[in-house]
Amino acid sequence: ITLVLSSNVKRMLKDNVMVRKMVGIETAGSINILFTDKTGTLTKGKMEMIAFLGNDFHKYKNESELKSFSQYYDIVKKSLVYNNASSYNEKKEIIGGNITDKALLGFIKSDIYSIKKIDSVPFDSKNKYSKVTIKDKEEITLIKGAPEKIVGLCNSYYDNYGNKKVLINSKVISAKLSNYTKEGYRLIALATNKNRTITNLTLVGFALIKDDVRKEAIEGVNLVKKAGINTIMITGDNKDTAVAIAKEVGIITSSNDIVLT
Repeated sequence: ITLVLSSNVKRMLKDNVMVRKMVGIETAGSINILFTDKTGTLTKGKMEMIAFLGNDFHKYKNESELKSFSQYYDIVKKSLVYNNASSYNEKKEIIGGNITDKALLGFIKSDIYSIKKIDSVPFDSKNKYSKVTIKDKEEITLIKGAPEKIVGLCNSYYDNYGNKKVLINSKVISAKLSNYTKEGYRLIALATNKNRTITNLTLVGFALIKDDVRKEAIEGVNLVKKAGINTIMITGDNKDTAVAIAKEVGIITSSNDIVLT
């Protein structure tokens, strides 16, 4: 048995796979279910914010388009920059934070001014949001999180001119958002509040993020499937986004495949 396992270790080295313990060969040979992450494994893990969606679902493809609406732009910029763990260094390189924060900050190309942060709550997978309270001309709390969490907490929204309007039907917004998530896009909702709570929020809009699928992931899933192994993707992303990616890489191939939350 030792001779066979060691022989297989050498064979796997030829395919650039290093096995630290020979028993791993035996374990790999008996796998029938493979659990995989999505972001950075099936996808490239290079998230890019490709546009900002206003509450009328106008798509601002870059910062310059937003600048045409100065008051609204100011709110969006603060939301993307200050409720963010990433920052620019002296060389204008983005440092710190996770890949989502880096993608959001990368949308802002103009100079960033220092504004005092009074209070902050980091993102938590249970709460599905993060918030920061800043003091500029007045105190304002910036909220960032999953649309399914944030939209339902809003009773007003900003129009293109930065004016607050009453939000009558949040279900209409959620329905339109699903069109993007079904295409594999990731959406981050932005909102504000005058106090430090997360109730009666004012909706700012949505960051539209794309993370392309790795070409080699499609080939890998197909090879695993031919080996008789069932692949299951686990992700913290929106359900519709996850389904779109799973279909693209070949994990979901029929109506009999199951998606659970």
